[in-house]
Amino acid sequence: MLRKAYFELLEKINPRILLIEFLKNEKIEDFLNAVAIGKAAIPMINSLYDFDGFEKGFAISPCEGDVPPNTELCLSTHPDITEKSFKCSNKLIDFLRQTEGRTAILLSGGGSALIEKPLDFLTLDEISKSSDFLIKSGLPIEEINFFRIHLSKIKGGGLLNYLKTPAKCFVLCDVLGKRIDRVSSAPFLYVKRDYSLFVEKADKIGLWQYIPREKRQLFLNPDFKIKENRVLHSVIADNTTVVDLFSSFLEKEGFECLKYYDFIKEDVEKEARKLVNFTFELLDKKNDAIICGGEATVKVKGKGKGGRTLELGLRLIRSFLEKGIIPQIEFLFATTDGKDGNSDCAGVYVNFENLQKIFNKETVKTIDTFLKGNDSKAFFEQYGCLLNIGYTGTNLLDVYAIKKIIEKQNGTM
Repeated sequence: MLRKAYFELLEKINPRILLIEFLKNEKIEDFLNAVAIGKAAIPMINSLYDFDGFEKGFAISPCEGDVPPNTELCLSTHPDITEKSFKCSNKLIDFLRQTEGRTAILLSGGGSALIEKPLDFLTLDEISKSSDFLIKSGLPIEEINFFRIHLSKIKGGGLLNYLKTPAKCFVLCDVLGKRIDRVSSAPFLYVKRDYSLFVEKADKIGLWQYIPREKRQLFLNPDFKIKENRVLHSVIADNTTVVDLFSSFLEKEGFECLKYYDFIKEDVEKEARKLVNFTFELLDKKNDAIICGGEATVKVKGKGKGGRTLELGLRLIRSFLEKGIIPQIEFLFATTDGKDGNSDCAGVYVNFENLQKIFNKETVKTIDTFLKGNDSKAFFEQYGCLLNIGYTGTNLLDVYAIKKIIEKQNGTM
């Protein structure tokens, strides 16, 4: 049942559908140009073209795909910042400088890696290593993007320096709390910088091991300013959309759901303890399922394959083993973009049958071996629990669903 709900969810959050539905209800002037950045760049720019057309477009994506005939596609990298990130940024800047007429900006998650133009005194190697460190640090995305903005000339509104035309930005929000100032590090939204605070925080997390410490002083008086142009940002959909749509599928099937928005947001170990308690509370309630939204954090220490939803699922099972109780549940923890960390899968679905197999074979000690190496993919792969769906073309944070195994009136499970 949870698998069916998940695949229906992915159909409904297709960016082409979401953007057209949004535009139908908006009174907007025609756009002559379109810029799309992020994991959903290709479906979003195709959607705008189908809806109202435009004269020329520019899209930056981590994956190949068909774009409108008047659109240039620039392929970049994610999650690593590479030379392609620099090249795509320079091409985008040239496009903005040469553009006239109203511009539609289509923004989705992932842009923090896809485009980069660092402060003049920083190198590609320094930016790349700093970004990799931040991703593996266990910090929430809002905090990671705080650092990214302070290292960059184009994040935190930096692209406003090159934008010559009136513009409006349409956002698929992959940050909790609809924080548009953190989506793709907000390239077209002015974000006030505080370099004194940046230096203080960089000291605490150890960022200077990737940036020469002698450059520390350069951050306190950077020769860099941003035009405070205003570009209106409209949120098309966010993680609330995910929780509501997932729940609605189950509710149509007769199940009662408890919904929690912006709920999963801390370290996987802490979130696992919270979900264990919620699971046992659920078994004592009339409700049938818990549907949570958000994004857990993981501090990566090992060299294995995995991600936040996989590791949270494994820690949940570990907690059940530790208690010596197999709850009669199924659970699905998954991303919406199709890729969880470095695992190349979307997440994990564990039914009650698989839970029983795991309890019969595994111990807390064997699971700890996988957790120590951040190798949650290898664990779930042996039980056939992985959700291998490929790139979805969207990104609206994660869904975490736990459902009782119960007999419905029609006799089905």
